[in-house]
Order: sequence, then C-alpha cells, then structure tokens
Amino acid sequence: SDDDPAYEAFQRHWSCKEAFIKARGDGLGFEPLNRVEFSLRPAEELDAEQAANIGSGGAPGTAPPGFGARVDGREARRWRFFQQRLGSNHWVAVARGPTTDVVDANGNFRQTLSRPTESFTEQEWREELEASE
Repeated sequence: SDDDPAYEAFQRHWSCKEAFIKARGDGLGFEPLNRVEFSLRPAEELDAEQAANIGSGGAPGTAPPGFGARVDGREARRWRFFQQRLGSNHWVAVARGPTTDVVDANGNFRQTLSRPTESFTEQEWREELEASE
C-alpha cells in the first residue's frame, strides 16, 4: 500500500534484484538472492525527479542518476541501476552492467552483442552506465 514503508522498501529491492538477475541472464539461478544489495536513492528524490521530468515534457537527458550495488559484499562498480515509480503502488528498475557478467549457457546470446564491454575504455563505460537513453 502507499502508506507502508516496509512494503515499498521490499518492492524497490525486489525490482532491483529482478533487473539484476535478468540482465545477467541467470534468473533465479543466481542464488541466494541476498548476495546482492543495493544503495537505493530515497523514494522522495526519485518521485521529485520523475515529476520534474514529466513537467519538462520528458526532455532527453533528464533521467535521474543511477545507483550502485554490492555483490557478495564487494562493490559492483561496473553496474548501475535506475528506478522509477510506476503508478502509486509499484516500482520498475533497469540494470546496466558489463557483458562479461552475462551468463550465457549456450553461447548464443553474447554473439548478438554489438559491442562487448571489453572494447570500452573506463571513461566510455562510465558514460554508458550514466546515459539517459
């Protein structure tokens, strides 16, 4: 519900976990799920930025900054997460991470990638992680 901070916190964390395991490609095979933690930005900040973006007509380049994660207690520096409220009771998250972390059981998915992460400089990768489009 709108008035239950614990439920909202659960939804926010769960949406990030889903985005992370889907971006990696291993889904629920990533066990246990508590191996990943997120440094979520306050919901009030995200709501204000979303309202400002809608008010500005959704101009390109106005996406709110992302936030990071820790996996197995270590900072996942090459991952960024973006989160937005969807309606009044839901949250959606997008995960951006390196192609080297993709779990590709059959070896087919990586072949479809146009530019592997290894081909980026550190600066280019940082720019990609924070890109608004």
